[in-house]
Amino acid sequence: MNNFSLGKAPFGIASFFYLFVEICLLCGLKMIKFWQFIGKLAAYLQQIVLIYST
Repeated sequence: MNNFSLGKAPFGIASFFYLFVEICLLCGLKMIKFWQFIGKLAAYLQQIVLIYST
């Protein structure tokens, strides 16, 4: 992770707001890929749980 975007805003509420806006601007395809990754990870963990629970 680079601290380039964090350096633009002071730490605290302003930096959280700036990161929130930045995340909103980076929405779309990246968020879809992110949620696909989360879905794959959840399915993978579910398979592990099923294997060890039986």
